[in-house]
Amino acid sequence: EVAQYLATNNINVADYDQVVFLINGGPNGAGGLASIGSIFLEVGQNYYEKPVAMVGFSTYQNNGNLTMANGNLSYFDHLYSHETGHNLNALHDNLLHCMKNPIALPSECVPIEYGNNYSGMGGGTLGNHFSFLNKLRVGWINMADLIQTSSGSYAVTPIELPDPVYVGFDYMNDNFPEYVFEKRSSAGFDTVGLFTQANLDGAFVYRNVPEYGWTSPTSDPMLWNFLLVDTTPGKKSSDWVNPLYDAVFKI
Repeated sequence: EVAQYLATNNINVADYDQVVFLINGGPNGAGGLASIGSIFLEVGQNYYEKPVAMVGFSTYQNNGNLTMANGNLSYFDHLYSHETGHNLNALHDNLLHCMKNPIALPSECVPIEYGNNYSGMGGGTLGNHFSFLNKLRVGWINMADLIQTSSGSYAVTPIELPDPVYVGFDYMNDNFPEYVFEKRSSAGFDTVGLFTQANLDGAFVYRNVPEYGWTSPTSDPMLWNFLLVDTTPGKKSSDWVNPLYDAVFKI
């Protein structure tokens, strides 16, 4: 259908880096769908390697969710940037919800799809920068910025600023971190979200969960499976009715 539309409307695909369709109505009218990276499109007699995204539009027409207010992203803005993230090779940013405590066994924890609300590749309600892992996948940060260690004290710098320093805790000494710590601050796209209560100044903890993905240590971040850990499970306050919205180690 994509190729047919491009051919029928005489669109020169070579002039574009990305193909995006706004879907008005139908089952995907409120959601989105995107290729991970580029796919091959056959248009006429030619082949093109392009990322393709479809973004639901009809649900957000003629209501407040389509407009921006107070510098925050609308639901449509979040959906569009989320699907574009997939086109750039990013996957979903998920949460590891441990009912007992943050250091529970993986079998005692539940992975929650889209559960990282501090990322545009997750829920995106509290922040919109990608996690360190998706920034690695896209190529916005480098493995050289990751300090892998089994002991010591290190200064981590904000993941959303140039040349960040983030730390991987390799307690098994197998050159593969079991935990990764990243620093976030209210800067850049972390100042916009669907809600305004967030104060991101602090550190996030990500845990590798081999039972929920790849089991063999690898240096390829596309095969890593790090999930955000809720470091204060069960904690509630007047600001955070949902305890999963309070995952930051405050400074």
